[in-house]
Amino acid sequence: MSFWMPKINGLDLLPKLREAASGVSIMMMSAALSPSVRNMALACGAMGFLAKPFARDGLTRELKRILENHPLTKILPVPLLLA
Repeated sequence: MSFWMPKINGLDLLPKLREAASGVSIMMMSAALSPSVRNMALACGAMGFLAKPFARDGLTRELKRILENHPLTKILPVPLLLA
């Protein structure tokens, strides 16, 4: 999920998503390279953080790290597009 979105800030949406879908791992992304943005995202419950732009191998590493620390217990029907 992106940190900056048109109608809502990712940090405002994160607790709502965690409440609606407990157990779902959420990774935040932002073009803001500030360590404080990353720390805020993780403090609000994000399981990972990527600074944009990112390479596919960076995304893969972060997803593997999240899955190692938070094993997948269910799959939600959300399309994943990796073009």
